Amino acid sequence: QVLLKIDCVHPWPAGAPSQKFAFMKATPEYQPQPPGLPKDALVAGCVALIAIFVAVVVERSVMYVHDGLAAEPQPFSYEELTAPLDGAVRSSVVVGDHDAPGQKREISVLASPEGPSGKALILVHGFKMNAATWVLVWNELRRRGHRVIAFDLPGHGASDLGEGALELDSLAADMRTVLDHFRISNGALVGHSLGGLIAIKYLTAYPMQATERLPFGFACVACTAGDWPRFNGGAAGNWHGSILMRSGIFDFLMTSEWFAPLLMAKKFGKPNLPAVRLVVSASRTGASRAALKPLSDLPWKHDLHEALGSLPVPNVLVVGTLDDHHEHPRMSRTLQEHMAASGKLRAYVEIPDAGHFLPLVKPIEVVDAIEQLWSR
Repeated sequence: QVLLKIDCVHPWPAGAPSQKFAFMKATPEYQPQPPGLPKDALVAGCVALIAIFVAVVVERSVMYVHDGLAAEPQPFSYEELTAPLDGAVRSSVVVGDHDAPGQKREISVLASPEGPSGKALILVHGFKMNAATWVLVWNELRRRGHRVIAFDLPGHGASDLGEGALELDSLAADMRTVLDHFRISNGALVGHSLGGLIAIKYLTAYPMQATERLPFGFACVACTAGDWPRFNGGAAGNWHGSILMRSGIFDFLMTSEWFAPLLMAKKFGKPNLPAVRLVVSASRTGASRAALKPLSDLPWKHDLHEALGSLPVPNVLVVGTLDDHHEHPRMSRTLQEHMAASGKLRAYVEIPDAGHFLPLVKPIEVVDAIEQLWSR
């Protein structure tokens, strides 16, 4: 501590400041300070200026990207992307072990009436999407005379999330139950993204039922067969799942009207704002990403590439040339090679200038590819 004594009775003689200073300098308790701001205040000021600069740069960058999204061609309006699904009626299907506590769940399903073609298309969506995000593909399939059925995965849309519901075997069993419930006998299965992994597991786990229920085959749309450590830099490549999802940081960022579109836009290749808005809106429904982390981990834990050689039904592979989520061409060519080993690969379709969300940006091309299951 510095003790400062001021003598107000005997003022210091005029003209002797140097002696006063010398006296104070010689006093052990006194440490003279240079004139100006304290060091801590200077550091705090510099930090504040840097923070302001970074905030301005981020704001300008976000506005620039948003302006870029708005300037991209908009093939479909937000109204079209949120339009009613033609003929869709929602119902629930009970799945899981009915006798085990906490194992019985309800899956929400949208289904249309029969169409003149006699075929039924069963659509399986990807992570943090839901049945309604198939709207453009659904309505195009209906225009072409097909029946369409789409269900919400556990913890998505209106479907329950129960114990063990996100294990791959359980998801495949759910699909079997849904197909049995609707007594499908003339169907084709369509899986997008993670929905394709679940479809592959179902097809290879229940080949006899798949052959009976889905004689028209399987369309893998920007889908995955897993083994992501091989394609994404080893197990450490899942850092975003281990940190951002588990901690809830990703869920928090997705609440932002500014940052959420940026996080989703990078999966589009050439994004358009209405489709990005729909993906953001869909991703905010259902369970949190933290709760659904076991589902997002499935491609990291499972490798179904070898199983593709035993696919029991005809199949087509549809990829976007700008897909860097399921990296094209490395991941898609690997899929093609293993699907061809089944001897039932009808077509390998590359859709140019499109990224991962093909059903939202290229629905006509996707439906054309699906119909190659029976037209070739």
